Amino acid sequence: MDDITDEDSQAEDDLALEVAAIRRLIQLIGRMPWFSRLGLPLEAADEDYARAYLDYLGFPEMDIVLVEDFETAEDVAQSLDMNAPAWESEEQLRAALTQDASMMVDEEDLQGILQFVNSAAAEGAGEALGEVLPRLGPMPEDLANSAVGAAVKAAHLAALLLIADSEADHHAFAYHFKLFELGRWPVAMSGNSFFLF
Repeated sequence: MDDITDEDSQAEDDLALEVAAIRRLIQLIGRMPWFSRLGLPLEAADEDYARAYLDYLGFPEMDIVLVEDFETAEDVAQSLDMNAPAWESEEQLRAALTQDASMMVDEEDLQGILQFVNSAAAEGAGEALGEVLPRLGPMPEDLANSAVGAAVKAAHLAALLLIADSEADHHAFAYHFKLFELGRWPVAMSGNSFFLF
């Protein structure tokens, strides 16, 4: 009986930590400089996190390519191959995290948490994108939707990671989210290149 009590207590402690981590994530989402460095020259931190992301996915040979304008970003976004090995590797990680998270949190609660994170990211990223447009000029609506959608997906995956994985800082999705924290938009992996706006 004592063992069961200890396990229950540990589970409650773990859940409390996860809830606190999600709260911190939502606070971060609200103050992140989403898209603030689109098109600017790459810095060491950008390349370090991009390289860590690619290495984790198993594609260390990919080149990191700067996207400098909306026209290039649109071309790259349209070239995304959802059957490419890199995309499939990311999807396998996402599926595994979803399964792990669902074992940690009741399914209904998990969906509620993720919906809240998604809404916060959509609002924060949408507002931030509007603030950067004076520097970059008009942005095609479909590309703006893709950018905000990518931000929401990154926040969603970061939340899953916080719920499911105690080593959350050392995971592809943590590195990917960090690129958004740095004001970047990882647009796509295509061919042998990872395109970073």
